[in-house]
Amino acid sequence: VCGAAALLVAPARGQEALMRAMDLEQQGRAAEAAEAYRAALLAAPANLAALLGAERSYAEIGRRDSTAALARRALAVDSLNRTFHVVLLRSLRALRADSLATAAFERWVALVPRDPAPYRELARLLLAEGRDSQARGLVLRARTRLGDPGAAAAEMAQVEMREAFFVRAAEEWRTAVVREPELADAAAYSLQAVLPDEREGVLRALASGPSTAVGRQIGAELLLGWNEPRRSWAMLRLSLPDAEVGRAAMLQRFAQRAGRLDGREAQRVAAEALEALAAAQRGPDAERSRIESARAYAAAGDGAAARRLLRAVAAAPDASSSVVIAARATLIDLAAGEGDAEEAARLLDAERARLPTREVLR
Repeated sequence: VCGAAALLVAPARGQEALMRAMDLEQQGRAAEAAEAYRAALLAAPANLAALLGAERSYAEIGRRDSTAALARRALAVDSLNRTFHVVLLRSLRALRADSLATAAFERWVALVPRDPAPYRELARLLLAEGRDSQARGLVLRARTRLGDPGAAAAEMAQVEMREAFFVRAAEEWRTAVVREPELADAAAYSLQAVLPDEREGVLRALASGPSTAVGRQIGAELLLGWNEPRRSWAMLRLSLPDAEVGRAAMLQRFAQRAGRLDGREAQRVAAEALEALAAAQRGPDAERSRIESARAYAAAGDGAAARRLLRAVAAAPDASSSVVIAARATLIDLAAGEGDAEEAARLLDAERARLPTREVLR
């Protein structure tokens, strides 16, 4: 009974120490927070939140060696935990204990010989230290050992960008995004820095070879960032997926980004994307997208296209009353915005009974 009671008390004490450590860290009392995190780890050596908190606090007071010791204790409990290995590597690299860091890396590789994670994590640390050539060598070694020419593609892309091999960087980023679609934003952000004279080569590299759809999606993002909305829209249309959900998400994202750019051309492609989005949607969502498309057409100076969409929505038999009201109110706004006071007044008189008082007064 006493043994069982002790087992129940230890985790409770560890959790109490963790909460106290977090509170101390928020107060900026790093030294006290570090000791509280250490107390939490004595009760539960594999507590991830406590280890990361200890890493932050010990780094602030210049005691990375203490974090390394705690990471080793955590790995003794869970030798396959990726974050524990990263904390140990990060601590040893910060201490400039290169030989110890290399030994820790090799131990991790021995535990997971077919996993690229150790190579990727160490490559990231080397990049953060500005050791680009070492990072390149490490990635090449990973590719040879693993028999995978695309291993650590995102890390190699960063090396290529730093060394101004932009076309090779684009090819690496395309490979990385094919494997991990969540890296698409990182790829576009990185490649935005491509020099103007190199941009066409990068776009060609993205749109050629395997996985051209992914490459074109990255290219469309780049062209928007380079303020070429018409080319961006043309490239995106070539890469839209057939699945409705993926297609709708991509169109919505593009329309939002294009709509934030200045100029009628950007508003025009945003309008076209929103109209295509409406075609991929159903019910009220589709009607709302048509209204947004009409507003973008109006901002682009194409009143005819705006009216075409708004009249279709206003006359739709199955449209909700709120959507119909929004369409009719937008038609009035459009006429007023074009300086046609008579048409705006005529529409207002015709719709006055249907529009809410707040819309009439507006």
